[in-house]
Amino acid sequence: MKPKINDLTTWNQAELLMQPAFIRLIDNFRKAVKGTTWESRYEDLQDWPEGTQEAQKERWAELSALLETTQTLDVAAVEAELATLPSPELSYRLNLERDSQQIQFDLWQLCYQVCFRTYVPGLPSDTGDETQDVEIDNQLLDPQGEVDWVALDAKVLTVVQQIMQSLP
Repeated sequence: MKPKINDLTTWNQAELLMQPAFIRLIDNFRKAVKGTTWESRYEDLQDWPEGTQEAQKERWAELSALLETTQTLDVAAVEAELATLPSPELSYRLNLERDSQQIQFDLWQLCYQVCFRTYVPGLPSDTGDETQDVEIDNQLLDPQGEVDWVALDAKVLTVVQQIMQSLP
């Protein structure tokens, strides 16, 4: 389930919080599994639109790699061709593994849980909509609208501890 952001202020606040929440989740999971029998592994995933052909995926990968190395004069042409191709939605998965057990978590879903006060992971929609209306957790922002690092660290740690305590 994806968050549905209804206004520019919420969007800007989400942009401010998501990257630090993501980094802190990864770091806190690394620390949490240290000294346990669990191991963590991360995967970058690409979810392609339905009907995307293999040749389109390959061309998208080629052009994306080319953007990293191309000269300034060629960037516009590469970007123009990329715009004609389907593009994947990128996601990141945390795999916690022990013996033959493997438990997976979508790191974006965990970030949403941290950053949004009203986000409930996997909440089904009565309308069939794949989105969920959300509100920023304002406790993660200081009075000037900047990240409250202590509050963010505390909430991330709480989420990680809840997950670690729920493991079999």
